Amino acid sequence: THQDRCHPGRRERGRAKQSMTRSQQRQGAVGENRATIALRQVGVCMVDEITTPSIVRGGKVIYTKKVRGDRRGILENGISVLAEVKTTTGDRNLQWSDMRPHQPKDLTEHAEYNGLSLLVWVTDDDVYVMDWKDALYYGFQEGGSIDRERAGQLHKINDDWVQAITQDWRSRK
Repeated sequence: THQDRCHPGRRERGRAKQSMTRSQQRQGAVGENRATIALRQVGVCMVDEITTPSIVRGGKVIYTKKVRGDRRGILENGISVLAEVKTTTGDRNLQWSDMRPHQPKDLTEHAEYNGLSLLVWVTDDDVYVMDWKDALYYGFQEGGSIDRERAGQLHKINDDWVQAITQDWRSRK
């Protein structure tokens, strides 16, 4: 219902708390900083980190609550932006299994409310900023993956793209 969807305190509970080693946390932090720079370069303003509540136990960071995305921002025309950042090392593809179960749902829900949902993939060499709806359209789904070639094709975000999404968004009102 609308009441359930618009009030995050009523979100479903479940899934065990996630934990990461300090090394994994450092790697993710570096990737998220690179992602913030990339988001600003493609026209996202007021990029803010969404802080995940956590505690440290035995050298591991344990996340105590789910959050909607890693970064939030806004386009110049007022469109809300929600970005999920994934960092990988080496030569591997971005796997659907790199996503936690609530993340695809949150990106999709944000897009349904006419926000712009972005999947940002940070590799050793590149940062790909992809429209979540495009990633889904081109086959990023459970059991699937995105390779660098496909990510390069989906990383079409530039001034023309921002102008196009602005026009598309205005026409939906």
